[in-house]
Amino acid sequence: PTFTPSSTATPSCVGYGPYSLPGRVQVESFACGYSNVAFVDSTGDGGPGSGAYRTDVTTVGPDLATVSGGYYLGWIIPNEWIVYGVNSPSTQLYDLTFRAASANANGRFHFEIYQSGQLKYTSSSIVVPNTGGSQVWNNVLVQSIPMLSGVNQVKLVFEVGDFNLDYFDFTAHPTPTATATNPPTATN
Repeated sequence: PTFTPSSTATPSCVGYGPYSLPGRVQVESFACGYSNVAFVDSTGDGGPGSGAYRTDVTTVGPDLATVSGGYYLGWIIPNEWIVYGVNSPSTQLYDLTFRAASANANGRFHFEIYQSGQLKYTSSSIVVPNTGGSQVWNNVLVQSIPMLSGVNQVKLVFEVGDFNLDYFDFTAHPTPTATATNPPTATN
């Protein structure tokens, strides 16, 4: 038997990270790769997959819907996860601001930071509050997250779903500065 190449090209994946820090990461722009590499998404959650935006993973990818000309991640259920590559110019702390929407107050997730395949940090559980509706967007701030110099993989792990995510921003965590004090003066 001989191998006959397909007449259709295999979808390629380019342009999805690593993203330079500080900066914004759109949730639809997750890392290249297939299920169990770049994401885990349940096919029974009722969502549409990623096909409208990501031809490399189509309907098996994380469930994306449109908002204000862009995309957001929805139909989130427990034990799903998604990975992003980010590049930090130095080892430093960052604050992460997640743009989320929820009609209830029980959504939870955490994230893990990997470098060269090694787990370097795991956050505590992050609660997504009731924002007033599934399309009412608010910020969820997580402070002082350590990132190593170079490429890091950020893995969002969903513990309790039923909320939506649009993007997350990395900003440098402010470092305390020393305050000069006046030297004591001599008195006679």
